[in-house]
Amino acid sequence: MLPCSPSNDIRRKMKFKSIIGSLVLVAASFIFISVVPAQAGECSAEDPCQTWAMIDATGLVTNIIVCQPSVCGSGEFAGSKVALQVPANPVTHESQGGYWGGPDPQSPQAVHYDSEAKVFTRGSEAFPAPSTKVQTFEDGTSITTLQTTVKSKMLTFGPENFVNGEMKFTPVIDDQTGAELYVYQYVSDGFGFSEPKVETITFDSPKTKDEITTAIFDNNLNLLFTWIDELLIMLDKWVKL
Repeated sequence: MLPCSPSNDIRRKMKFKSIIGSLVLVAASFIFISVVPAQAGECSAEDPCQTWAMIDATGLVTNIIVCQPSVCGSGEFAGSKVALQVPANPVTHESQGGYWGGPDPQSPQAVHYDSEAKVFTRGSEAFPAPSTKVQTFEDGTSITTLQTTVKSKMLTFGPENFVNGEMKFTPVIDDQTGAELYVYQYVSDGFGFSEPKVETITFDSPKTKDEITTAIFDNNLNLLFTWIDELLIMLDKWVKL
């Protein structure tokens, strides 16, 4: 007996999952986790196992290690300058991973550290670092996915930005920073989901709430207009006051 091919409804569901999966991957891009242990003893509340970045004279992050304040608290380890990048898990006191783009300063994934501002950065004029956020909402009859991309040249982050097991990257925004807004809506017919209805709009620089709303309204983008409040929250500081 020949194997049965999936029905159209099943294929639609599979396609929907594939699209959502790809959006999540876009949002999680550039993260590279590689941690080398450099511990002094058992991880504890008094001496937690954190992720520290090893930094060369130019500010390039050349590696990341699991280290404890008793070893790396001086700001140096193994002849290299080090800086705390990701705090330890507050319950287990174990490392929660880190962010490293490799030792090549010309790599588009390279991460640098500003010792004065005490922040890590990724991106440059040559290798921009857009910030993408994705949220999905379900109401029983439809599934709506919102996506915003702030086309920033650099992202900044640091230990204080690591919240609930996730790093909150901050895009560096200037007058030339554009943004893209998308809405994908899938409607159920009781058996599966339809092909998505997609609406999108692009801006070439930061705009006010009123400017964004007016542009969406003037272009008859009803889905975007319906979800404008959520999209503005996702765009965060890109929106001009």
